[in-house]
This record gives sequence, C-alpha cells and structure tokens, in this order.
Amino acid sequence: ANAHIESNHTDVWYNALPHFHVGGLSIYARAHLSGAKVVESTEKWSAETFIDHASYIEPSLVSLVPAQIYDLVMGGHRAPPSLRAVIVGGGALPHTHFIDACNLGWPLLQSYGLTECASQVATGTRLESSLKLLGHVDAKIDKSGCLMLKSPALLTCYATPTKKNMKFTDPKVDGWLTREDIAELHGDGHLKMLGRKGDFIKIGGESVSMPRLENVLETVKRRRQYNGDLALVAVPDQRLGHVIHLAAEENTHSDLRIVVRDFDAHVLPFERIRQVHVLPY
Repeated sequence: ANAHIESNHTDVWYNALPHFHVGGLSIYARAHLSGAKVVESTEKWSAETFIDHASYIEPSLVSLVPAQIYDLVMGGHRAPPSLRAVIVGGGALPHTHFIDACNLGWPLLQSYGLTECASQVATGTRLESSLKLLGHVDAKIDKSGCLMLKSPALLTCYATPTKKNMKFTDPKVDGWLTREDIAELHGDGHLKMLGRKGDFIKIGGESVSMPRLENVLETVKRRRQYNGDLALVAVPDQRLGHVIHLAAEENTHSDLRIVVRDFDAHVLPFERIRQVHVLPY
C-alpha cells in the first residue's frame, strides 16, 4: 500500500476511522513502516469538523469511507491543499459521488480490501475508478464469478469462541480464499468489482448480514407474540449504501412500535430500522 501511494517519512496521515476496523488500524501499520506521522481525530465525525481540523493539521494522506465522502460532497467542501491522496474503502462509492468529489479537488483513490487480507487488495489511481491489484496479491475468478485471493497477508484462520475454548477454522483451500464478491479480472492486473453474492449488504462501510437481522426480527416477534407478517428490506441509500426499512402487514391487534423498539435494541446502531411501511392485508 505504501509503495502504491509512494508514502514516506514526509507524509502526515489524518486518521478519521475507528481502530477496531482494519481500515483505521492499518494506517498505523503503514505509518510505522514509512515513518509517516499520524494525527488522530478525537471527535465524532462531521464534515465540518474534519475540514476545520485539516486546515491546521495539513495532512497529506487520509482514508475515508463512502458515507464520509458523501458528507463532504453534500457540504460542498473543497479538499485541503495539503492532501495528495484520499483512499476510499469500506464499500463502493457511487460514480456520481466520485466525479463530484474529484471536481471539488479531492484526490480520491478508490480501493477494495478486506479484514482477512489485512486491508487493501487493490487500489485505484488518481481520477480513475479502476482498481490495480497490489503487488502482494494474486487473484483469479471461479466458475460462479466469485473473486479468489492468494497472499502472504491472508488470515491464518477464524477463531470462534465456544463454551469451553476456541474453535479454529481455516477458510482457505490450497492457499486461496474465495470471497462472496463478484468481479472481473483483466489481464493488466486491474480488478472490476460487480457486487456481492449472497445476502450481505454494506451500510456506511459496514458488512451486514440480512439473514442475521431476520433472525433477530423473528425472535422479537415470538417474544412479543406479534402475529402479523413483517419483512426487512435493504433499501439503496446515496449516503450509506443501504439502510434498513420494515414492511408490515396492517394489523390492529399488535403494537408494531414495540417490535421496532425491541429490534433496534438488539442490533448495532447502523442496522436499526429507518422507516416503517404499513401495507394493507
């Protein structure tokens, strides 16, 4: 990653991502190797605060998720003149937002990465939306169109807590990790991401399992003895990628508000129901 963006000891990273995600944690790894300085954001994210702090921090490098780019574009904020690269990860950035941000002077480098490969796998170049595989990664496409990766940066295994100890599972086969991502691989080492297979969506850069949310909803329904039909819907959203809505059968015998409240209490904040649609039976 450092080689791709030509980072060295003269760079200043402004970290506006959480440490508990590989996108934020990897900034420190890159800086350790390059000798770059890291200045960490200590306040809750807002486009205005980010721009204000950047004016005196004068960062040369930042890493952001699409929702943060959306906020900067919607606020009409121009890029700080000190910035030479903005790595965008954690989900696909709509092309219109990419163009709008570039027109505001943001030097965006779109990227594709995953926790299992210690962050970046492929990264774009300035003013281009295509992704170039980084030097430590080999890739191929399986028969169903899913992306397969091989790299010394790949995980050793998954560790899952059990009642007595830990269960260790290696998802790789002959060193290859198969992803749920559908992609095209071009001969010049460029990757084109087409979407995700299965039931995972992205909300604000976070991977969300729709079957898991549906299990939570069914548990709440049983607990509250709600007898109407309910369905969770992943609705496309310009800022966050997707948001969760609830479609409900018109039912005067049960309190839908209690079901929504209980569901929201058992999921992460970004997974909460944003809107309810009550439909006639």
